[in-house]
Order: sequence, then structure tokens, then C-alpha cells
Amino acid sequence: MCFNRLNSKNKISKLRSSIILHSKFSILRKTVHASRLTLHGRHGFTLLETMIALLIVATTVITILHTVNYHAEVAYDHTLTTRMLLFAKEKIAEMEISPKNDKGVLPDTDFTYETIVKDIDYDEQKIGNNAITELKAVIRGHGKKIELSQFVLREKE
Repeated sequence: MCFNRLNSKNKISKLRSSIILHSKFSILRKTVHASRLTLHGRHGFTLLETMIALLIVATTVITILHTVNYHAEVAYDHTLTTRMLLFAKEKIAEMEISPKNDKGVLPDTDFTYETIVKDIDYDEQKIGNNAITELKAVIRGHGKKIELSQFVLREKE
């Protein structure tokens, strides 16, 4: 009988430890199973998440393209203005050598020019035997107009 009692106590303790162990594993299995749901239950992104990401990317790209195009246009405008100013200076230099009124088209460009030579009225007592002449170059093109003037002091002829 003693043996049965020990045996039954032993069985009960084994049964208790197996229940406790089983309950621990079932809790552990549930937590592992729950973590699998969060990791593997959803595959990929939802449509809403994808649409929001695309909206952010599209807005950024459009902003960058607009900025780049704006600055390219400003740089082109500055280049045109600089070329027109250089042509005007060149025409003024030509007029210093031989002052005459002239019109034409600058070669290899879409720019037109006009040169104007104008004598300025002045008080003869202050300047003496000299004359003041205004040399003016007007360059037009691409919807822009550049006017460059220079005053030259010459001896009266």
C-alpha cells in the first residue's frame, strides 16, 4: 500500500507538473502565436499607406522640378541680358570711332540694334570750344530692350 500511495503521489505530482508545464507552454505558444500574427499576419502595405507615400513623393518631385525650371529660366534670362549688354557696349565702341546713326540685325543672333548720335545743347561759356555728343545703342530681342548711353566731349569742328 505504501507503494501505491507513493506511486499515486508521484503520479499526482507528475500530473501537476505536466499541467503547469502544459499551461506554461500554452501561454508561451499563445504569445508566440500572437507575435506571429503581428509579424506575419499582414503581408505588405495597405492601399492607404501606399497612396500616402506616393502623394508625398509626387509632391516632393513636383516641387523640385518647379524650382529647377524656375532657376533655369532665370539663368537664361540673365544670359540674354548679359549678351545684349555686351553687344550694346560693342556698338558704343564702334560709334566712338565713327559716330553715325544706324539700324540692323546682329549676326548669328535674334537681336536688332539701333545706334543714335545726338548733339547735346549746352552753355558754351562753361565748356569752351568743345561739343558734347550722346552716343546711344538700343538692342532689342526676346521681348527685352537694353539702352546704353555714353556722353563724349569732342572738339568743335
